[in-house]
Amino acid sequence: FNGKHIYTFYEKPFFKSTKIDKKINDIIFEALGSLSGKKSYTEYEKDLQNNNEKNEYYNNLLKDYKKNEYKITLANGFHARPVFKLISIASNSKSSVYIANKTKNKGPIQADNITKITLLNIEYNDIMEVYAKGPDSEEVFYKIKELVNQEFVSDNKIYDSNKVNSEFQVICEGNNDNIKGIGKYINLNFYVEKEIIYNIEFEKERLKRAIEKVEKDILEQKAIIQKNLKSDEYLIFETHLSILLDESLIEEVNSSIENNKYSATYSYYLEMNKYFQSFEELEDGYIKERKYDIKDILQQVLKYLLNKNIELPKENNIILIVDEMYASIVPKISKNIKGIISKEGGPLSHASILLKSINIPYIIYKDALKLDNKKLTIDTKSFNISYN
Repeated sequence: FNGKHIYTFYEKPFFKSTKIDKKINDIIFEALGSLSGKKSYTEYEKDLQNNNEKNEYYNNLLKDYKKNEYKITLANGFHARPVFKLISIASNSKSSVYIANKTKNKGPIQADNITKITLLNIEYNDIMEVYAKGPDSEEVFYKIKELVNQEFVSDNKIYDSNKVNSEFQVICEGNNDNIKGIGKYINLNFYVEKEIIYNIEFEKERLKRAIEKVEKDILEQKAIIQKNLKSDEYLIFETHLSILLDESLIEEVNSSIENNKYSATYSYYLEMNKYFQSFEELEDGYIKERKYDIKDILQQVLKYLLNKNIELPKENNIILIVDEMYASIVPKISKNIKGIISKEGGPLSHASILLKSINIPYIIYKDALKLDNKKLTIDTKSFNISYN
C-alpha cells in the first residue's frame, strides 16, 4: 500500500475455468463472454444490418481502388511472418492498402495491424483480396504476389511432431535417445485480480514504461535468435513487437484505465484476454496457436507492471517443467537445461518452432506438473518418461 493503490494478487489457472476458488469478477467476466453466442433474433437482425452498413461503407471507400486476388499456397496459411512482411510492403509504399479474406468473408481491413490481419484467418487455399490505391499500387501487387509464392522454411517438416495420444506429444527429439535430468517446475505466468485506482495518469505512465522495457527485451531476444539461426525465425520477435506496440491496443487499455478506473495491470489483462479469446475461437491450425504469442506478450508486460521476475534454474542437468512454453523464454535457455516438458501447447506455436530449430528436446505432456523434483529419463524415440 503506497497511499494511492492497493494491489492484491492471487494464483489461478490463467485464462482457464475452475470450479474452485474462483473470484467473483472472473465469474462475471466469463459469464459476459459466454453470452456472445446466445443472441436473440433481434440481435441477429442488428448484426445483419451492421454487416450491410459495413459492406456499403467499404464499397464506397474502396470503389476507386485496384483489386487483385491471391490464392494462398503457404502450408500454414498467411501466418505471422508473411503477415509482418505484408505490413512492411504496405507501410513502405506510397499507396493505401486494404486486405480481406474472400473465402471466409472477413474484412476488408487496412494492412497496418498484425493482430487484426492474423484474425482474418487466411489459411491454405483461401483467397486473399488486396486493394491498393496510389502511385505505386502495381508495385505493391507485384511484391505481394512474390510474398504469397515465397517458400518459408517453417512451412515444411520443421513443424512435424510425434503425437502418441492426446496426452503425450514429442515436438523435438533432440540429439540423444535418452535425456536425463531433474524435473524443475517454473511458473511462467503472473496472475492479477481487479484493482480500482484513483491516479489515472500514474497508471498510464506505468503502462508506458512497462511497454518500453518489454520492447527492449524483445529486441534482445530477437538479436540472440538472429545470431544463432541462419533462417528467418527471428521475425517471430518482429511480430511480437508489432503486437506489443499496437496503437489501437494501447488506446483500448488507456481507455479502460480512464473510464473504468482499473489499474494498468488489470486493464492490460482484460484487453489481452479479448485478443486471446479471438484467436481461441478460430478453427484449429497454425493461426489459432498465435494465442500463445498473446499470452507471452501479456506475461512480459505483467512482469514489469508487477515488478516481478522469472529466473530459470542454474543447476546442471535440469529438465524444465512449465504450464506452457513461450517464445520469449527460448533465448534464455542455457546448456544446463537438457529438455523441456510443458503441460499445454502445440507443435505450431512459436516456442515449438524455435525449440525445434535449435534442436532442444521438447515434449507436451498433460501430466507434466507431477514430474516436478523427480529424477527423469526421457526416451524420445520410444515416447516414454520414467522417473523416481
